[in-house]
Amino acid sequence: MDIVNERYNKKIELQENEKNNEQLNEIIKLIVDMCKANNIEQLKSFIENNDKEGFFKKLFTMITLSDGDLHESYNDISWELVHSLVQSLNQSSADWDIKNHTLINPTCKNILNIIDWISNNCSAREFLLIVQEFDGSSFISLTLFTKISMIVFTKNALKRIPTEKRFNFLKSILPPLLKILEVEHIEKKDEENENNNNNNNNSNFDGSDNEDEDEDNSDDEDEDDDDDDENDNSYQEGENKIKSGLPRKKQPIKIIGPETEQELQQKNTENDTKWEYPLSCILDFIYSFALDLKAQDTNDDPNSGISTPRAINKTAGPDQISFYDKPNTPIAQQQHLFLFYLIKILSMESILNPPQSLLCNGTMPLLGVIGECLSLIGASTSYILGTDSRFRLKKREIELEDMYYDEGLDEEDFQNDPDLNLNDPNKVRNLKNQKLKKDTSTTTTTTTTMANSNQSSANTSKDIDSGSDSESNYSSYESEEEEEEEEEEDNEKEDGFGEDEYSSIDKLFDLDLPYSGIGHYLFLLVLKPTEQFRLPSLQSTHSILMDNLPYLISLLQCKSYRIGFKTIQIISFLQKRLKVGSIDINEEFCKNPIIDDTIQEIMLKATEQHGGNIKNAIEQSKLEKEKRQKWIHDQSTSSIERNYHFLQLIESMIGFMVRCPVQQIRSFTYRVLMLLIGQVLTPSTKFNILSNLIGTCIFPSFTGLLIHIFKEEINKAWSSTIVDERCYFVSPKILEVVTIPIQSGGNLMERMDSIMNGLNMYRFLLIRDKGTNHTGIWSKSKIQGSRESCFYPLRKDLLDVQSQFRASSQGDEKAMEKVLSGVSKMGVHDLSKEEIKNASTLVCYHIDMALDVITRILELQDTLIKE
Repeated sequence: MDIVNERYNKKIELQENEKNNEQLNEIIKLIVDMCKANNIEQLKSFIENNDKEGFFKKLFTMITLSDGDLHESYNDISWELVHSLVQSLNQSSADWDIKNHTLINPTCKNILNIIDWISNNCSAREFLLIVQEFDGSSFISLTLFTKISMIVFTKNALKRIPTEKRFNFLKSILPPLLKILEVEHIEKKDEENENNNNNNNNSNFDGSDNEDEDEDNSDDEDEDDDDDDENDNSYQEGENKIKSGLPRKKQPIKIIGPETEQELQQKNTENDTKWEYPLSCILDFIYSFALDLKAQDTNDDPNSGISTPRAINKTAGPDQISFYDKPNTPIAQQQHLFLFYLIKILSMESILNPPQSLLCNGTMPLLGVIGECLSLIGASTSYILGTDSRFRLKKREIELEDMYYDEGLDEEDFQNDPDLNLNDPNKVRNLKNQKLKKDTSTTTTTTTTMANSNQSSANTSKDIDSGSDSESNYSSYESEEEEEEEEEEDNEKEDGFGEDEYSSIDKLFDLDLPYSGIGHYLFLLVLKPTEQFRLPSLQSTHSILMDNLPYLISLLQCKSYRIGFKTIQIISFLQKRLKVGSIDINEEFCKNPIIDDTIQEIMLKATEQHGGNIKNAIEQSKLEKEKRQKWIHDQSTSSIERNYHFLQLIESMIGFMVRCPVQQIRSFTYRVLMLLIGQVLTPSTKFNILSNLIGTCIFPSFTGLLIHIFKEEINKAWSSTIVDERCYFVSPKILEVVTIPIQSGGNLMERMDSIMNGLNMYRFLLIRDKGTNHTGIWSKSKIQGSRESCFYPLRKDLLDVQSQFRASSQGDEKAMEKVLSGVSKMGVHDLSKEEIKNASTLVCYHIDMALDVITRILELQDTLIKE
């Protein structure tokens, strides 16, 4: 066996040498007419001896020494030369490992020295164009090592471009840099290495694949976090199957038991820390150019920065509104570009996923480096956390503008109307009501000019880079707006927290900042602060939670449970510092909002119910709209009215618990949820939210837990003297909630937990309220109504289901087939007959328990009838 392996390895080595020699010969062909014959002969001898290190060391001297053959002429072939050098670097860096990034072979070091010298001495623009050509090229696929190395070379060339002329280059360079941090990028390389190893083994003998694969996996995973990494790897394998076109098998969620559970304060694994090196290189790149922006920014305004854009014409008088034709300076453009990509970095799964904050350059915390970069570009914490407010302000202005134009008025009328104030929500609401009430009379509409000097107006949209053909993910730069300068109040606080200083900013370029990135930034400020970067102490805990709900929800909605757990940690930290009963939500916003059907849902209705008639499906959707209230745990926060965000947070926490595979994290999240609902909310908010959740919960298994929370609140209120609590939880209001889970209908097997908890809660209330009847549960009309609408129908349904499972437990073939088809819809397959019998017996036992509780409830109710 060893002989076979040795032969195979030699064959692979020969193939690699042939490829390398071909590339080296291409370099010789490129330079042969420019060099002396003895130097060419020397290079060829290096090739014959397979001495790549000597080849590139000689080439380096020929280019860099003042009397070298290529010192003067290299610029004529720089394009082809750099291409050849990059391809050689690709081939020579096959043994490089990101986990030991300092180990670089001598050949690669020599190639890097050559490219580094060229990047510092050739035409900067030409070199940057060469670098841009590599991105997306179908001819050259760069290795991870080469891509990371190119960051330094790109910086060398770009540093020689004047600061004010760098924007177009940065806009096309930064997106490829961030692709290095994408999970698929490194995982794909690891998978290729694994496949190569497996192919090698397959060529020798059969049956060894699984053994070697297990060994490879065990090498890549940290022993302290095996279970978590297995879940992540299985998810990644599924993603790779989708991308390769292979069908993805539906796998059940792996539940990790307490015996193998990790502590909540998990340590970063090798799989997490491998991202530190590329992250450090990218942040160092951004930091160096942000430093140049800081030096270039000569604005004398001490409060200047992104929060007060430099695009303002300061020569305008206090009663004038004057704008530049092109209101964004090159410095401001680059500042907003860096802001976007810094927050984008924080939103990437590879940076968000590690339980502990990654370190930059081995020692510096992530917040320190990110915070320093943000400080250099003038982006304050309050500016970043105010993104959602500015987004909604802009959205509101567009709505008002559309309303105004609907009246047949033109843009000049829109700008000259002095009555509209975008900062006054009441005025905006009145405008909307006026639009809705217009029937027959002529409508006069109010709209906007910026009458006050601290308000901004924008009526122009331009491409801030109309002359650039390069595409960028930075979609915020597609429009350019005009703004008026804000007047700073004398007593304005330095940190910017307090009054909403962004309410007058009209249109900005950073409205597309990723909310999950802002949520990660908030996590670092709250739980991983440094001496220099932390939230100001004067900001209340209440405002930290309520003002940043969109960002916390975005973290919960991420696929990785390790990312969502960051929100749970923040909420746990804040909940301990919130006053009891400090959060009050209007009853209207404790119920799920009415969500319009999506296009896909309408098309499905048209196909299934209306024979393909889309018009009829749309009409049906409109008729059903008032009855349709959907859970919003998976909706984008930017599409949900801000007042619903707290309800969305609660529903997102429940959704996170349901899909989280780690038992201890689920338990921790459940405790945080109980404390958040039980202690922080006012009694009215608590009652309204719980009643809504119990009635609409889309997770049947979790409804039972919500009923348990509601029952505990009833028990707590019964012994309380607080009037507000008793007003809601010791009153007839609770009967509307108590009867929700004990209604008949639906899938009784899925609802079994909620049915049992609902029956126990009803019985508990009968016993607790006997003799006092505070809730009205002992009134004859309520007893009769509960029997007719709940207990009798429910008992009948339970008996029907029980008879079916009882027959299955006794071996009836037809009944067993029916049971198997039913449980297969719930994701259970391939049960043996014995397993079906045992499961059916267990179901019959649970139904017996439910029937027994119903009997006891009816007996209790009979005591009143007898009396």
